[in-house]
Amino acid sequence: MIAGLEFLEAALERKAWEVNYGQIAAATGLSELEAARSVGLFNAYCARCHTAGYSAGIEFEQEPGSGAWAPALADGRTVIQFPSEEDHIDFIINGSNASEEYGINGLSGVGGMPGFGAVLSLEYIELIVKYERSM
Repeated sequence: MIAGLEFLEAALERKAWEVNYGQIAAATGLSELEAARSVGLFNAYCARCHTAGYSAGIEFEQEPGSGAWAPALADGRTVIQFPSEEDHIDFIINGSNASEEYGINGLSGVGGMPGFGAVLSLEYIELIVKYERSM
């Protein structure tokens, strides 16, 4: 119980809920408004699977893209897996199929990555991709 309290106190001290949209805009080449939208879209559609602690609440959330139920995206992993931004966009549009390889490293999917092409516009998917590639 004390370890949990210490974790929450540390989250409060580091203001875990704050997002620096100016920094994200600089890293992605997006405007601050687009950066805010890209973070919102990532949080709404991607973070539950790709960010450790996300489902437990902001106090427990680790770095965006830190990996949880799905692979980590941070530290340039999306750029390594999808050197072409177009391939990254296509992957988000179509998702993965069980036992089919995807990306440059030939990872074999379990079919857990849904395709968002029927749910999100191309513009929104492109914003997510810009954000993910900046992690």
